[in-house]
Parts: sequence; C-alpha cells; structure tokens
Amino acid sequence: MTVLFAQYGSLIRAIARGLARQYSASTEDLEQEGYAALLALTGKLRPETAEAYVRVRVRGAMLDSLARELRHRHEGLGGIADGKRAPGPDPEAAAAAAEQRQRLKAAVADLPQKQRVVVELRLRHEMRQSQVGRELGITQPAVSQIEGRALRRLREALAS
Repeated sequence: MTVLFAQYGSLIRAIARGLARQYSASTEDLEQEGYAALLALTGKLRPETAEAYVRVRVRGAMLDSLARELRHRHEGLGGIADGKRAPGPDPEAAAAAAEQRQRLKAAVADLPQKQRVVVELRLRHEMRQSQVGRELGITQPAVSQIEGRALRRLREALAS
C-alpha cells in the first residue's frame, strides 16, 4: 500500500491541483478522494495498464466527490427551482429507471478492462476519443474500435 502511495502520489496531487483550479475546490479534499480510490484498487492493477487505469479511477473519484458536493448544496436548497418545487417522480418510472441503471452497471462491470476504461472515459468523464487515446497510449481509431465493441456488448446485455 505504501508503495502504491509513493508510486502514484505525485499523479494524485497533480490531478487534484488541476481539478481544484478548474472547479474552485479544496485540493486536500480531492487528494483524499484520490488516495481512497487508489486504496480501492489495491490488488486489481495490471502492470501494463496500471498508470492509465489509476489516472482514470482517481480522476473519476475526484469528479464524483465534486458532483456529490454540488448535489448536497442543491438539496440544501430543498430542490427548489425558480421558487417552485418540482413534482415528485412517478414511483413506477423511478423503479424501472433504477433497475435499468443496475443492469447497466452490471453490464459495464462485466466488460473487459480496456473496454470498461474506454467506456468510463468516454461516457462518464465525457472525454473525446483523441483524449482517451492519449490517456491510454493508443490511437484514436483504436479507441473507436474498442468503444464500438464495448457498446455492442452493452446493447446485447441490456437487450437480453
């Protein structure tokens, strides 16, 4: 564990500083999220993709933390938009959407690691294919092919 922290500490600090500047957030809080994400990866890293995977997961954890903070601030306002409360969600639709999200999460978790990383970067972190390629050290056309295979697998999994 100490070796992981020493190996990836500078990467975590750099990502935290960049996001803190971009989103006017606390660098220290973001670093904590980054180290927690790294700790969760203990024993799951493969040497050939470790750095890119750590970068993706750490950045994702930090962005998730920022999103939670924004939701918390919004909830503190009581969910009021323009002085009016939004009507409550339809319970059946909410249950169906929750079930669909769970199926999607399971399908993404079943993807091979490279496909899962590409899907997370493209869809969850809204990165362009060229950016994903730079992060993973592959070409943009390779990212496109990997993404296409992953999306086909996800469609098949959700259709069954």
